[in-house]
This record gives sequence, structure tokens and C-alpha cells, in this order.
Amino acid sequence: MANLSIKECVVCSSKFETTDKRKIYCGNSCNQEAFRRRHGLNPPEFLQPGSVKKKKPEIKQKLGQQAPKVWPNPAYADKIAIINSLEGRLDGLRSHKQAILQQEATVLKKNPELLANLTTAALAAGVIVGTVLIGYLISNNTRDKDKSDQGKLIAVIVGLGLATFLALITHESTKAKHIKSKLDKLTQLKAESDRIDNEISSIESELAVHSVELLAIPATIKEEVGESSNEVHTEPSARVTTDTPSVMTATELQGMTFDLLTLNDYYVSLFGRPARGFAMALYGLPGHGKSTFAMELAYDLATANGKGIYISAEEGYSQSLQEKCRSFKTDHLLFSDHSTLVSIKAMLQRTQYDIVVLDSIQQIGISPDELTSLLNENPRTSFIYILQVRKDGEFKGDNRYAHDADIQLRLVKYVPQVDKTRFIK
Repeated sequence: MANLSIKECVVCSSKFETTDKRKIYCGNSCNQEAFRRRHGLNPPEFLQPGSVKKKKPEIKQKLGQQAPKVWPNPAYADKIAIINSLEGRLDGLRSHKQAILQQEATVLKKNPELLANLTTAALAAGVIVGTVLIGYLISNNTRDKDKSDQGKLIAVIVGLGLATFLALITHESTKAKHIKSKLDKLTQLKAESDRIDNEISSIESELAVHSVELLAIPATIKEEVGESSNEVHTEPSARVTTDTPSVMTATELQGMTFDLLTLNDYYVSLFGRPARGFAMALYGLPGHGKSTFAMELAYDLATANGKGIYISAEEGYSQSLQEKCRSFKTDHLLFSDHSTLVSIKAMLQRTQYDIVVLDSIQQIGISPDELTSLLNENPRTSFIYILQVRKDGEFKGDNRYAHDADIQLRLVKYVPQVDKTRFIK
């Protein structure tokens, strides 16, 4: 067995234990920092000390334009109602659990007094039986005085012996019945207590899921109203899907505006400024930084543009995933261990996310056609999906995975290389 040694990280100087003599970094983040230093790369803006996230530019109201209408979001109200209902059930179960604990204490507390009463009753019953036997024996003695006295003495001894014997038998029998009754009652209370504990645990888990999902639901909804009509206008996303094809002039096309996402300059210099609803295919050899890059990009996008979720189907809730997100200080990026397309679609139907990371496509088992359908069903959601690769460095599966993507990006030893982008740098 390898010896465990204590080393000092060459980047952050913190102490760590390892059995690998070649290891010089305490974690993946320090390894990445050392790589950036060797290649003269600057870290993403949000990792730089004292950096401040750029706020999404405010849209100023045009003169003569009506103010956007705001309504309570029904989805938000429904989620609050579910949470309140679960909390009410928890309060009722906890009150029931407290009542059971009081019953258990009462059963244990009444035991000494009850046993004393049972002992007194048993002794009294034995004395009565013994006295009756003494009278019976005396009445049947012979007429001879000596024999009569001797008979009386024998009768007294036998009567007292029988009285003691009967008292002991009666006491032990009554005591055993009482103990059995008490144990049966405690067993029944314990089973009910365990059932309540399991139900409380289940409701608490369900409540935690709904509470996290509530963070991604806006409390109100808006609609932007045009100057001369009540028609609701929305800026097109990167994926515009319509049931009926349309035709427009070059002037109309040039006048279209797209909902561009706020993103720091580091990423804009890589692949341009994407519109809401873009799709990115991300791939590279194992250990080259795919998950880390996707998580950092999703963190930056979600912090400036809404809510994001990282679906870790490959790693799950693991120590390596925990290490990757240590520098994140926001609730805008959530994490999930969904592992099937069915559960992911159900989640997106319940809650609208602005950014979704799928890690990875092959682990979840999404075909190219299913991926296309998922993107079209969520046109306002930006997807970053990770593809596993073969030994030659090319991603596994159909080329349509990359065809559907607006951005195709490869990670080589933590360095991003853009193979394709549809956005202007």
C-alpha cells in the first residue's frame, strides 16, 4: 500500500495529503491556474480578484410607448401553493410525532406505581386463600387435645406456606402480563414513529426540490406593447421556429433585432456575442477541461442573463463536481443529477431556465433527432451540450450533433478552440 504524504501546493501553498509522488497541485482549479500561467493566459473575468459582474443593460422605454404590463406569474403562485401545502403537512406530522413521544413517556412513567399495586393485590389474594385453608384444616382435627394442638400447628405452617406460594405465583404472573402489555404498546408506538419519520424525510426532500425550482421562476411576467397596437412583441432568439413559413424584404430583415446575451469580453473574443436560445456543442478528450469550461461559461451567462442549470448526468453529485464549482458565489446556477431525457423534459416543462448544460449527451442517451426536438421545444433556452469523444479526438456519434449547434468548440488541454460559430466577434 502506498504511503500517504503531506505536500504543499505550488500555486496556493495550501497543504494536502496524497499517495501520488508526482502530484504538485491541491486540486483541479490550481492545476488550471498553473496551466494559464505557463501559457500566458488570462483567467475569465469573473475569476479575477475584485471583478464585478456586468449587469444586463436596462431597456429604456421609448417616447410614446406604453409601459410594459406586469402580472403575477401563475407558475410562481402554483409553486408557492405547493410549498405551503408541503410545509403544512410537515407541521401536522411533527405534532403527531410529539404526541407519540409523550405517550411513550407516559407508559414508562406509570410502570413503578402499577407494579406496586399489583404486588399488594397478589399478596392480599394469597393471604385470603391461606387463611381459608388454615380454618379448614383446624376444623378437621381429631378430638385429642395434643393431637389437636399438633394439628393446629401443622395447619398454620401449611396455610402460611401455601399463602406465600400463591402470592408469589399470582405476583409473577400478573407482572409478566403487565410487562408484555407494556412492550406491545411501546412496539406499536415505535412502528408509528418510524412511519412518521419516513414520511417527514420524503416530504422534506420534495420540499427542497420545489424550493430550488422556485428560484428559477420569476414572481411576475411582463409583455412589451408596441406603439400603435396591443400586439405583444418579443425579440427573436437564435432559434426561430414557426409553423408557417414567412417571406420578408431585405429592409425588413435588416430591421430585425435579436435578443443578444450579456457576456464578458473573454468569451465574446472566442465565439462572438450569442443570441438567446443558442446551442453549443462542446467536446474534447477526457481530462481536458470540458466540464469546467461549460460550468464557468454557464455561470457567467446565468449571472448576467437569468437562471441556469447544470445537469451532471455523468458525474452526479460527486467530489469532482464540488471542486469545479468552489469559486461560484451565486444562486443563479443550479445543479441537477437528472440522467434521462424524459426527466429533463419534465423538468423544463415545470420550470423555464435560460441556460441548460447537458453533461453529457451520450450519458443521457439523446439521439440527434431527440436533441433537435429538445432545442425546438425550448427556443428561448440556450443549451450547452458536451459530447464524448473517440481516441482520435473526434466526438462520438452522428455529425448532426454538431450541425444543430450554433457554436462548435473543442477543448485541448484546457485551451478552447472554436471550430464553428454563427455569431459576430
